[in-house]
Amino acid sequence: MDADIIEILIEESKGIIFAIFISSECPHCTSVEQKMKEISNQHPDFKMHYIVNDKQLMKKYSVKFLPTVLTYKDGWLVDAIAGDQDIDRYLKRL
Repeated sequence: MDADIIEILIEESKGIIFAIFISSECPHCTSVEQKMKEISNQHPDFKMHYIVNDKQLMKKYSVKFLPTVLTYKDGWLVDAIAGDQDIDRYLKRL
């Protein structure tokens, strides 16, 4: 997906959006991806956007480590989590 489209989806959407920064070579990213899919199954109204190996967007959103999950609520950043965490941690600030 084009970087500009992802930015619009993240910043102008209503509701809960997870921007999930991952790499195809990162073993912890696979674990986070599975947890995000579980959250998506439990909360089908939440939107998930996976950003894979996109250094331009990583720089724009100040992502320094992979995996990183940015959580937005109604277009506002409410949480930023680096690393593989317990599933409840991703839902804590909602």
